[in-house]
Amino acid sequence: MTLCIHHSVCLLLLVIVQLVTCSCQDNEESCRTVWPDLVGETGDNAKGQILGDNPSLDVTIVPYGHMVTTDYRTDRVRIYVDKNNIVTKPPKIG
Repeated sequence: MTLCIHHSVCLLLLVIVQLVTCSCQDNEESCRTVWPDLVGETGDNAKGQILGDNPSLDVTIVPYGHMVTTDYRTDRVRIYVDKNNIVTKPPKIG
């Protein structure tokens, strides 16, 4: 019984995360949760493209070596850049 309740809660949370994360306006671009095509771009260019896809996101450029919190937020995208401000891994919601 506990497993069933736990499973139901997990499914409900997954649905809520998807609804909050994706504020589609009949536009597939605004529903993206990861941007692998931005690896190799400058941090500023990547930020502009992500905000262009979904302006409601909180987009932050994180310089190499900087510490960040580990909480998961459906309205946040972190862009990790190297010392030359080049995106080093795919930005994603979280």
